[in-house]
Amino acid sequence: MKRLPRRLFLEISAASTGSWVLAACGDDAPEQRGLLADESSLKSNAARFPQSVASGDPKPESVILWTRVTPTEGQPKTLRVLLQVALLEDFSDVLSLDGEPYRELQAERAADYCVRVRIDGLEPGTFHFYRFVLVEEQEGGELRLWVSRVGRTKTAPAATTDVAVRFAVVSCQDYSGRYYHAYRHLRTLDVDFVVHLGDYVYETANNPEFQNTSPDRKVVFDDDDGVLRIASDGMTGSVEVRAARSLDNYRNLYRVYRSDPDLQAVHERFPMIVVWDDHEFSDDAWGQNATYTNDQGNEQDAERRSNADQAWFEYMPVDYRAGSEFTFDPADAFPDNLEIYRDFRFGKHLHLVMTDLRRFRTDHVISEGAFPGALALTAAQVGALAQTLPLSEASLLNESTVPYVALRTFDGGQLYTMFSELADEGSILGFRQEYFDDQVSAVFVNQLLTEFRTIAPGAPHPEPIDLNDPSLPRGIAYHQLGKAEQFTSFGSRYFLDARVFEWIARSRYASSDGDSERVMGEKQERWFLETLKRSKSTWKVWGNEYTLMRRVIDLNIPLVPEEFRRFYQVSADDWDGLPNRRAHLLKELSDVDNLVVVTGDIHSFFVGDLGVPDGEKVIEFVAGAISSSTFESILGGGMVPVEGLSELLKFAGPLLQDNNDHLAFQDLSTNGFATFDVDAKKLKCTLHLIDHEKVTQRTLKGSLSSHFSQHEFRVVAGQGTLQRLEEGKYETWDRVAGRWR
Repeated sequence: MKRLPRRLFLEISAASTGSWVLAACGDDAPEQRGLLADESSLKSNAARFPQSVASGDPKPESVILWTRVTPTEGQPKTLRVLLQVALLEDFSDVLSLDGEPYRELQAERAADYCVRVRIDGLEPGTFHFYRFVLVEEQEGGELRLWVSRVGRTKTAPAATTDVAVRFAVVSCQDYSGRYYHAYRHLRTLDVDFVVHLGDYVYETANNPEFQNTSPDRKVVFDDDDGVLRIASDGMTGSVEVRAARSLDNYRNLYRVYRSDPDLQAVHERFPMIVVWDDHEFSDDAWGQNATYTNDQGNEQDAERRSNADQAWFEYMPVDYRAGSEFTFDPADAFPDNLEIYRDFRFGKHLHLVMTDLRRFRTDHVISEGAFPGALALTAAQVGALAQTLPLSEASLLNESTVPYVALRTFDGGQLYTMFSELADEGSILGFRQEYFDDQVSAVFVNQLLTEFRTIAPGAPHPEPIDLNDPSLPRGIAYHQLGKAEQFTSFGSRYFLDARVFEWIARSRYASSDGDSERVMGEKQERWFLETLKRSKSTWKVWGNEYTLMRRVIDLNIPLVPEEFRRFYQVSADDWDGLPNRRAHLLKELSDVDNLVVVTGDIHSFFVGDLGVPDGEKVIEFVAGAISSSTFESILGGGMVPVEGLSELLKFAGPLLQDNNDHLAFQDLSTNGFATFDVDAKKLKCTLHLIDHEKVTQRTLKGSLSSHFSQHEFRVVAGQGTLQRLEEGKYETWDRVAGRWR
C-alpha cells in the first residue's frame, strides 16, 4: 500500500444521518488489506449501483465522492459500504484512509441509500481513482462484496501553481425524449472539471410546451399520489401536466436522469461543480414559489421546495460553505438552511465564483395577474421618475403616458355600471367587476368599448373617453407592456415592452430601496462582491445561472402589424428582469480586471461584450443546452400565445443580432456545451454545437465528433477585448460598430 508523504485525513458525511467523523490515518503495512485483500472477491454489479459514482467540488486537498446503492428485498434499512481511493486505476497503490485500506460507510433508506464522502489531505492537481464496495452478509455469515465502477477525479492545483486549466460548462439536460450525445462527446475530451449551471433535472414529465417523450426516454413517477397535477388552463393544450412534488418524486427524477450511461460516464471521469437553476424545483421559480398558473392562485409551497432541496442534497456531490458537519434540515428556516453559493481556486490563474439566483430572489417585477388596464405608475410616480432620468428619456416617458380615470365616478359612473353588468353576465369582456374599481387607463377602456360594439352591435354604447382631455391625469398602464390579458407570462415574464418595463422597474427599485430586485439576498451579494474584488487570480469567472447581457428586439418595422410594433424585451425572468440590480453589481465590479461570465439557462449560444461604462470590460459566454428544446424551437412551438407575433418571432435570431450591439455571436437552434482554456495570458472559449434534431435521435451515423461544429473565441488578459478565430486568424469585436474587425 502506498504511503503518503504526509498524514492523510478523511472527513466523511453519511447523507442519511448528517454525522461527520474525523480520523487520522496511520502507516499501513502492505499486507493489511482487510476485507478487500483478495481482488477476486470483488464482484462487479452495476445493478447495485444504478446511478454509478460521481465526484464534485475539487479543491487542492479535497474532493467529494458520491454513490447510491440499492437494497434487495428484505434487506435492512442500513447497508454497509466501503470506499477505496487510489492513485492508480488498478488500485495497486490504495491510499490509507483512517489507518485502513478502505473507509466504512453507511447507506440508509432515509437518504434514498445515497452516500456522500469528503476526503481531505489529498495531493493538489492529482488524479485519484475511487470505488465503492457493498458488503452483504449471506446465510451462514459469508460476505459477498459487490463493487461499483471505478471513478476518476482530479484535485485542483494549488493556488500558487502557474498552470493552465481546462474546464467545460454545461446546463439544461432534459431527459424526456432526448439523448445525451453532448455528454458522450464531452467524455472524450481532456478537461479538469465540469461546471453545471443548472436544470440538471426537469420537474415536469410531460409539459407539451417544451417536452416530448419516447418509449425509452420518459419519466414515470413511482409515487403517483404525490405528483402535482397542473391544470391545463395554465399550460399549452389540454394535456394535464405532471410535476414532481413529493420527496420521492424529486428523488425519482435524479434516479432516472442518472441512469443515463453518457451522463454516468461524465460523472465517472470528471469532478463536477454544480448549482441549480429553476427546474430542480419549479419552472421560473423564485424562493418557494412556482409560476405555473401565472398568478391565478398562491403557488408558494414550502413543503415542495423542501422536498426538492432534500433530494438535491442527497444526490449532488457538493462541498457546502457551512462546513464539514453541515446537513440539510427541512426544519431550519428557509432560505438560509441550504446555501449552495461558493467559490473555487485552480492555480494562480482561475478563480471560479458560483452563485444561487433562485432561492433568495424576490417575485418578478411585473405580476402575471396584473389587470392590463390598471396603473403601473400613477401621474405622481411618473413625475418622480422623470426627475431621475436624462432630459431626452424623461421627455419620452412623458410622451408615452396615457390618461386614466376613476370609473366609479367618471361621467356619472355609467361606464363602471356597464362593465359591472357585463362582468356579472359571465365576464363577457374577459375581466371581473372588481378590476374596474380602481383607476383604469382610458385607452384600455376605449379598447373594451370597441370590442363590445363588435360583440353586441345592437346594444347601447357609451361614448368613448376623450383621450385629449387635459383634465385627466396621465400615467403608465400595464397594457403598455404588451399585456392584453391577465394571468399570462406574455407581457410580464416574457416579451414585454422594454422601455416601459425599465421605467416601471426603475420606479419600483427606487421606492423599495432595491428590494424589488433582490436576487442574491444581502448575505450572498456581499460575499459575491467581496470575493471577486479581493481575488488575485488572473481570471475571475462567474458561474451565472441565467443570461446577464441585454436582449431586445425592435419590431417597429413596416412589415409588422401595428399592434405588434414595440421594442421588445425577450425575458424578464433573467437579468433583463433585474436591470437595476444588474447595473448596481456591474458598477461595483467595474474595477475587477479579467472578469468573464459563463452562463446557461436560455438553451442558446450567445457571446457578448457587456462594455461596462468607466471600468473593466465584462465578457459573457452563454453555453447552449445539453439536450433541452432550443430557444428557437420553443418560440416556434407557441411560447408566445399571440397569433401573428409567434410567427414573426421565428426570425428572432436576426432581430436579436441587429438590435444588440454587444452581441457578437448567437445560435438559437443548436444544443451542446462549451469548453474553456485558461492560463496567464488568455482565456479561450470553444463552443461545441450539435443540431437539435439529432438530440432527439437515439443513434447517430458515423463518428460522433462529425456531428459537432466548433466556434472559438478568446480574451487576452489585461485587454478585455473579445476575439474570434476565423479562417486561422483572430478578429476583434468592435462593440461600438457592432461588428468584427
